[in-house]
Amino acid sequence: MPEKTETPALSPSIGHVLTTESALHAYTVHRLLGNMPRPVTAPQEGGQLIHAGMLEEWKGVEVLDFDNFRTNAAKEARDAAREAGLIPVLREKYEHAEHTVGRLNARLADLGIKLTGGEAEVSMEWNEPHERGDVLCHGRIDYLNDTGTVIYDVKTTEGSVSPQACANALVNGPGAIQAAAYTSAREKLDPDLAGRIRVIFLFCELREPYAVTPCEPSGSMQELGESRWQRAISEWGTCLADDEWPSHTLGILRVDAPPWALAQELDKEFPV
Repeated sequence: MPEKTETPALSPSIGHVLTTESALHAYTVHRLLGNMPRPVTAPQEGGQLIHAGMLEEWKGVEVLDFDNFRTNAAKEARDAAREAGLIPVLREKYEHAEHTVGRLNARLADLGIKLTGGEAEVSMEWNEPHERGDVLCHGRIDYLNDTGTVIYDVKTTEGSVSPQACANALVNGPGAIQAAAYTSAREKLDPDLAGRIRVIFLFCELREPYAVTPCEPSGSMQELGESRWQRAISEWGTCLADDEWPSHTLGILRVDAPPWALAQELDKEFPV
């Protein structure tokens, strides 16, 4: 393992990888450990663009005046922007993104939600207790309201923002663990806020009719997120202390057939 000059911090996204995949996967993608982040997909980059428009008035966006990215000049400009930590976007797509952000902001305003007056992209560092020493944690809030008690997290999708789709996204994605981690962070950094933090996810469709569904985790979703976050803290602290990062299993895994598969097979008739 490489020598580390900084303490690798646990983030909600790393915690999600740790609890849904393995410690080895979390090690691999962490900036200070394996440093092999997963490539940003086109939908993810599109979501980052909408984030920049909704939360930071297009800060960090590099608009490129090319028709497409087929030419060498366009590719070089795109790659240079990414190297500089910017989001490259063609002029036509940028104008479409401006339209999308305007529609989404209008939907939010109709719901009484305005992402103004507070602070966007709020970075936090805090410690979580662990039996072998505190675990350093890091997180970045999309938007914190002016009282510091309401956290908004923007989730964009080309799919549906129906209530069931939003619930599935919180369960299967990092949402539940984010809510638990951000709540813990705010309460540890300012104990006077204990019991007053709200985390609201803004699920936004990136196509007509640009529907928006605000979702706040209920008691059961909070319990799920807290359980995952505490498990991530426990495993991360142990892995750091031992400098061991196991995969899914430490030996040969015995795999059972699902009961339905075996029953289905036994019901079949053998050919005569």
